[in-house]
Amino acid sequence: PICADGYTWWQVQYRGVIAWTAESDNEDYWLEPIVIATPVVSEDTCIVVSDGIANMRKGPGTSYDPLGQLSPGQSFPVIGQAQGSTGFTWYKMNNGAWVREDAVRLEGNCNAIPEADR
Repeated sequence: PICADGYTWWQVQYRGVIAWTAESDNEDYWLEPIVIATPVVSEDTCIVVSDGIANMRKGPGTSYDPLGQLSPGQSFPVIGQAQGSTGFTWYKMNNGAWVREDAVRLEGNCNAIPEADR
């Protein structure tokens, strides 16, 4: 956050848009943090974890519409994978979105990720 014009300003991201917004006035708070829950997974589950901001898409490729972004540290269980047209592997997460292999790391039991329907 930064202080300017009598307000505390926070940089926020919503649906891929990055902007600044004030925290409050002297009476009301306008912002509250979003707590991103880490999914409960068994030791047999494979998850993707974002080290930075990672784009999520409707399918396994950059030609598919964007669905939003993973925040740093955010993770989802992997339910499938597919090879994109440019040679990258794309992982399908249990939220239905796809993320490219070079934008995330895998953790857990990821030895037998099934091929996923596009």
